[in-house]
Amino acid sequence: MELGALICKPNHPNCDQCPISAKCISLKKKDFVLNKIKKKNKDKYYLLKVFKKNQKYLLIKNTEFNFLKNFDIFPMQEIIKPKNFNKDLNIKLSNMNMNIKIEYNNVIKSSPLSYWIDPKKLKNYTLPSFTKKIVKYLENQK
Repeated sequence: MELGALICKPNHPNCDQCPISAKCISLKKKDFVLNKIKKKNKDKYYLLKVFKKNQKYLLIKNTEFNFLKNFDIFPMQEIIKPKNFNKDLNIKLSNMNMNIKIEYNNVIKSSPLSYWIDPKKLKNYTLPSFTKKIVKYLENQK
């Protein structure tokens, strides 16, 4: 990182001070333009299930999805190629555009990988911002 910050700068590289200039392709080509790879955002669709009991929400440990693995999220399932998907919420996460439909459910029993949170004490929990955004959205829908 020091090499890139101090010597190999795209606008004014100090090639005479570079310890690896003999093998540098950019120096040989005299081309120091950086080509950024632009990732395309993927549209994904999720049905998020909200369980509420005594003014608390049920969260589960995410063992199913690659994003936010092992973090606490609302129970949800991915919907592949939905027709007439009326999203309630849209959250951008990394290179994913998450379209979320919220489904309110009756109370269920907690599982070993789940627990209840009080939205009034949201700052007391260590939760990903993704989960906090959903809680805030749900609380504003009242």
